[in-house]
Amino acid sequence: MRKYLVFNMPDDNNDFILANHGPDFYFILLDINNKLRSFLKHGHKFDTADDALLYMQDFIHQEMIDRDVNLDMVN
Repeated sequence: MRKYLVFNMPDDNNDFILANHGPDFYFILLDINNKLRSFLKHGHKFDTADDALLYMQDFIHQEMIDRDVNLDMVN
């Protein structure tokens, strides 16, 4: 069985981008979850909550760069 997604361009451009890059965002979320689980299981060396938040923000930005996606892809 085959399934097709049909987009009427340019009206459906945002939906196309999200469908096309959905796996990238899924794997970014998976990596974030794994990183947080690792910190909870094995501990971390952050001095403050702000340090941890800044680390995770940088981690997310790097994951998005590595997968060539960003939050401004859709309007």
